[in-house]
Amino acid sequence: AAFRQSVTINPDFAPGYRALGEMLVYQGKVDEGLKQLHTAARLAPNDPRIHESLAKALEAKGLHVEAKEEMRKAQEAVR
Repeated sequence: AAFRQSVTINPDFAPGYRALGEMLVYQGKVDEGLKQLHTAARLAPNDPRIHESLAKALEAKGLHVEAKEEMRKAQEAVR
């Protein structure tokens, strides 16, 4: 509830979307989690932690090519 509230209060708060997305993936709600993680990535395209979280969620969905691309983006963001 707190993660949902954080993005309701501040819809541009990328870390809130990341936390919400990670929690949903952990709960097995991968599709819903991916939606939140994609929003986080759109809001903060240079945050490597968001791309790592997105990669893990894509792996959980079996989308290996897309997950690899997100890991590449995470590595680029660190440089």
